[in-house]
Amino acid sequence: MCIKIKKAITSEIKSLYSQGFRTFWVGCGMGVDTWAAEIVIELKQQKEYKDIRLCAAVPFPSFQEKFDVRQQARLQNILRKCDEQIVISDTEFPRAYRIRNEYIVRKSDCILAVYNRNSKFYTDIDIVVDYALKTKLPIIYIHPDTAAISK
Repeated sequence: MCIKIKKAITSEIKSLYSQGFRTFWVGCGMGVDTWAAEIVIELKQQKEYKDIRLCAAVPFPSFQEKFDVRQQARLQNILRKCDEQIVISDTEFPRAYRIRNEYIVRKSDCILAVYNRNSKFYTDIDIVVDYALKTKLPIIYIHPDTAAISK
């Protein structure tokens, strides 16, 4: 299923690019954020996507310390290849994640979310989607169990 979701993310990023979107923000979390960032980095290497931009918003400098060594290395690679980075807070505090998510929504013209609207769990992506809905931002959904795309 991960391969299908990555293909859907790639397809939607290419579609958004063809519609004039050039800047893609990620929150640098494990999983989908990492995949999306790596997809944009891969596209940047192709001449038809030379002007695509990857930007990262991180909650605080030490947030990645909770990741395993492999994920930390992937994240460091992503951050090195970003066109822009913002750090929300110099120190760790729980609300920094929410502020990061809201910052990304405010910087965006569209949200691409791997998201199940019927999930029983409330996660960071729920916060992003809820905030985007409040601001009337368009959202493209990729279902995490089927990779089906809906808008």
